[in-house]
Amino acid sequence: MHKLLNSVFLSFVCLIIRLACGTNYPSVGVIGDAMYSYMTYTGGWYMNLNINGTVGSQGNPEGTLTGVLMSASDVEWPLEAGESILVAGMAELDALLLRLLSDPVSSSNVVGVLVDTANSSNPSSMSSASKFPGAFNAPYSNTEYIWNPWGTDLQRASVPFPVIRMSGSMSRHVEAKLRQNRAQNYKGALYKADLTMSMFAEHNSTYCLLTQGLGCQPLGGFSVWAAIPPMEPLIPNLTDSLALMDGKGALVAPSSKPITLVISQINSVSLFHDYTKGCSAPLSGLIAMLTAMTILSLNDVGRDYERQLAFLAVAGEDWDYMGSRRLLLDMSVLNTTATSGLNLTLIDQVIELGQIGKGFNYSAGMSQLYVHSQKPGKTEQLYGDANDLIWALMNATIVTSEIDATLLQADASNPGIPPSTLMTFLRHKPSIQGVVITDFDHQYQNTYFDSELDLPDQVVIQAISSAAIITARALHNQASPRDLPVTPLEVNITQINHLVFILSTCLMWDGPQPNGLQCDYVQSYINVGYTNQNAEKLTQPFPWHYVGIVAAELPNPTNTTNKREIFNFLFNFMAEMAASNSSGYPCDPFVNFCPSGQVCTAWKSGHNPLKSRSSMGRCMTTTTRFTQATSTRVFFVNQSDDPVMLLRDDFAEFNKQYNWPPDPLWTESYWSAQTPTIKVYHSEVNFVQVAVLMSGLALTLGTGFAAYYMKKGFENSLVGKRTQTRNRTSRVQQ
Repeated sequence: MHKLLNSVFLSFVCLIIRLACGTNYPSVGVIGDAMYSYMTYTGGWYMNLNINGTVGSQGNPEGTLTGVLMSASDVEWPLEAGESILVAGMAELDALLLRLLSDPVSSSNVVGVLVDTANSSNPSSMSSASKFPGAFNAPYSNTEYIWNPWGTDLQRASVPFPVIRMSGSMSRHVEAKLRQNRAQNYKGALYKADLTMSMFAEHNSTYCLLTQGLGCQPLGGFSVWAAIPPMEPLIPNLTDSLALMDGKGALVAPSSKPITLVISQINSVSLFHDYTKGCSAPLSGLIAMLTAMTILSLNDVGRDYERQLAFLAVAGEDWDYMGSRRLLLDMSVLNTTATSGLNLTLIDQVIELGQIGKGFNYSAGMSQLYVHSQKPGKTEQLYGDANDLIWALMNATIVTSEIDATLLQADASNPGIPPSTLMTFLRHKPSIQGVVITDFDHQYQNTYFDSELDLPDQVVIQAISSAAIITARALHNQASPRDLPVTPLEVNITQINHLVFILSTCLMWDGPQPNGLQCDYVQSYINVGYTNQNAEKLTQPFPWHYVGIVAAELPNPTNTTNKREIFNFLFNFMAEMAASNSSGYPCDPFVNFCPSGQVCTAWKSGHNPLKSRSSMGRCMTTTTRFTQATSTRVFFVNQSDDPVMLLRDDFAEFNKQYNWPPDPLWTESYWSAQTPTIKVYHSEVNFVQVAVLMSGLALTLGTGFAAYYMKKGFENSLVGKRTQTRNRTSRVQQ
């Protein structure tokens, strides 16, 4: 009997070996790769939170969601088939999400949405913002006015399932699986996907910060401002290292000069933060401001100015004007070191460079821009009369012969200025003479405002150059002594167009080198860090067009450590363009400090002039500062040299005085490193799955029985041998 059992068991083992050898898979891992298609960290519609709740999308907090892949175009509404993962192209996405938000029956049967980026055309318009972005901040009552006709306000919506943007290669792979599912009318053995996009935060921003610990972090970054000419230090010739480290060298002496403030914004936002571009809005305006500073610097003006010029690149404005609201608190209430010299009582003029990238009239072959102002008497407030600024800008346009451009006043039927940082300043000081320069009159020209499609091809270089030249000439006219002839500004149009092109390449395009922040021009100022989070395996700087999470503010507002690359580049560029001279002394943020009135620029690494002189910075006479752009409730205090975040809620009088709504305290949820993850695989119909299960059970039972009978046979054989041995021994003894 045991011989028979041995034969059966050996035959079973040989069968298993034969089946295994019949494949070409060298390992279990390779078998898994053949069965599944994976994609990690391509970018999701991540969760943000404010004091009222959440926005964005959310995966299963406990783990993975599973559903059948289905094309959104094949859905018969309302969707009643459960556990569906809908796949939509960019052109379909907005309509699909709006449908699901308004259709709870269909939404309850959706476990996820995948966005195809390779197999569909782009829509003619796409904007996740509202039709009046930031309407609550308007200095007029008509908050129903439509500035952004294409706005969906999806960026402030929330869905209970993950929305994940696929890479191009994954999109093509999923499209092939969709065709097979469609051919089977979504019945039988189908392709499915497992989605993982768990967000750690819960409820609202206050809860996740105070209760969850690492559930979320506040949004925020750093704004940068610089003055032309440099301001006088409060403590001249200060060289004490401890005092300089503590920011005493950044304090500015009191002045009576009126200030003209030039503003542009840094960041944008879209559903998929990692793919936010913001080329026309706001980068075209930012590049125009940087170029205007360059024109003034090249002409070496400012020493005789009767008016102080200040330039502000403000961060975080898409989040309920977070950057400017915090700046005004720091300026008017806290009087921080970072805002020393930026005196609100002296700011009487504001020029904001908004979205200007599409400001070109193709039929006329020339740039065409518009200037908006808040008319006095439009509301109960007596807003400052901006006619002097408008005249200066119009006159600058007339005398600009290097480039064909026209500047028109926005239509008087508009309710007032478009969405802008100027709104925040008028809320605090209505008497400011303020204008906003844009490429539109009644409504946005940019059909991709606040979307992933606000790309460089939406921008005309000539429009940016025109805005920069006109702004520089108007500023020069306003600041020059009134009792003397104004010295004309020299403009080399070839040089200016080249600078605009370089800045556009560095700030609007993503990597790899030589584009994006990896461009040679940016790297001449700073070291650029790298990350490898791109789903297409491209190494590039961390996405920065979205504001990101806040970092602690250091006591010295000229210290470039712990800042993201974009903020460091802007600081160094603006410091150089606003500088009156360079001492050339090597410097760093740790040991070799610049004296008061000077700033360490272009520092990359090292703090020993004898060993690392080439990578150290150089001291320049300039007034350039970082100032924190985050919630008015978020503050950091040092405890044993470790910054600790605190939430303050003691500015009720400030909010009441300027009629601010409660601070929304915007935060971003934490998530795991590989989020989001997609796994695509083929599933069998139910009876096959049952058959496989039963076969597995039968195989397991068969293996168990075979092992059992082999053991019994072996034991019987052993007993028999022992019996025979005893019999032989017994005979020998006899």
